[in-house]
Amino acid sequence: MVDKVMFSSNSTEWETPQEFYDALDKLYKFNLDPCATHENAKCDNYFTKDQDGLSKDWHAIVYNPEYKSPYIQLPGRVYCNPPYGQPENPCKPNCEKKKCIKRGWHTDAYIPGISDWVKKAHEEFYNGNAEVIVMLLPARTCTKWFHTYIWNEYENQPMPNVTVRFLSGRLYFTDAIHTAPFPSMLVIWEAE
Repeated sequence: MVDKVMFSSNSTEWETPQEFYDALDKLYKFNLDPCATHENAKCDNYFTKDQDGLSKDWHAIVYNPEYKSPYIQLPGRVYCNPPYGQPENPCKPNCEKKKCIKRGWHTDAYIPGISDWVKKAHEEFYNGNAEVIVMLLPARTCTKWFHTYIWNEYENQPMPNVTVRFLSGRLYFTDAIHTAPFPSMLVIWEAE
């Protein structure tokens, strides 16, 4: 029963509260939201599901009138609040997965999940495409993605240039009636 409440919901998408984002933006001056919709994008530069932020480099393209070309590419200062669900493989013919039956539809394509987004953040930072990445994530420290991309379990500390901040209490996500059914954390990749 506890697992059902803590690790599931009717949606995998939770919109960041604007006031919470604004406080982070003052500190980090974000220039890219790689996982957004047109309605909830937090930055002028953003990727929607159709643009597939997992397939793009996390640079920011910004307007700068001082250059001959009005647009320049800068290292990303990224804010990302990804969908919190698990990845899902395409359905096989005559699929009987409980999840598909419950939601009323099947998928013919791979649906990325939280582990895909955390892996992408890790890669973009260490490949030099982003100078700072801040991810708002559920505090699920028992997951493979946490121990593969965020926490160095052999040294019992975060990976190099990673900070983990556990949030006190539960967030009220935008348009939510109640607080989130899970604790949250910020994971920050930042160059020294």
